[in-house]
Amino acid sequence: MPELRKVFISHSHKDEPLAAAFRDTLKSVFQKVKVAFSSDKTVGGGPQTGSNWLDWIHREMRDCQESLLLLTPYSIRKPWPMWEAGAVGGMALIADPQDGTPKVVTPIRFNIPEEALPGPFVVTQAVDGRREESLRKLLGDLMVRYDYATTDLIVPAVLNQQIPLLAARIRTWLDDAPPMVTEGMITEWCDRLDSLREEKRSAEVRYLHRWIRLMYEGPRQNEADGDKWMAARGPDAWDLRLHLRLAHNYAIARQFKEAIVQYRLAAELARRLRAPPAGAGASRRRRVRERAGHDQAHPRSRSGGRHLER
Repeated sequence: MPELRKVFISHSHKDEPLAAAFRDTLKSVFQKVKVAFSSDKTVGGGPQTGSNWLDWIHREMRDCQESLLLLTPYSIRKPWPMWEAGAVGGMALIADPQDGTPKVVTPIRFNIPEEALPGPFVVTQAVDGRREESLRKLLGDLMVRYDYATTDLIVPAVLNQQIPLLAARIRTWLDDAPPMVTEGMITEWCDRLDSLREEKRSAEVRYLHRWIRLMYEGPRQNEADGDKWMAARGPDAWDLRLHLRLAHNYAIARQFKEAIVQYRLAAELARRLRAPPAGAGASRRRRVRERAGHDQAHPRSRSGGRHLER
């Protein structure tokens, strides 16, 4: 059987503590394994200073034998982790060039029900990362797949030592992690923001904004200090409907700085929703150039021939 040499972990940067926990567990069990993930803060981990991070990700996905996809409320809302996960899934169809074995991709879900998994992972056996028995099977299967043990007694002994440590670190992360945001939750907050405007209470929008952020991002260390919380707000876009309603309430309350931030986030999401398929941009630019040339040759055609001579 092959030796486990390299594992790639696909994740959102906010899930770095989870990725680090899996890295430390794998390196404790498989002494020679290299575990790669983009947010690794250890010396030599992640893309090196000054390197092309996209090339680094492509290389790590190509060379790994195993990939762990950390699916969390953070990662499934972001386009880049989902692209990365899809690319890893495509790589799984390619055999390892060193020993000819197929690459294995294992989704691990946290605070996401199985029925809410993104499309590509519905048909894949996902691991529930909150359950110790699921983690035990994940690590045990890796040990068996790579012929870790020489006797049947070694695998249970290693699992009994490592799984409680891994599970404890996961629980620490879960304590601050947000839940899966559902359509019903978004609709409820939209209704509350509408009521705030209709009841002429837009000055209170800051408090609803804080609770919406907690729903999406979980608590932060400075959460108790409202001023620090507002100053530390991130650029994350959540839902177009929420950002428009937040912006409207902030504008009514004459808190224009916050209104601008929310309008910008809404515009960012609108651009994503309206993004044309690959190649469509070039076609559109070509049509615009052709139309411009036609207008120069036939100036009356710009408004259906209704130009008046002055």
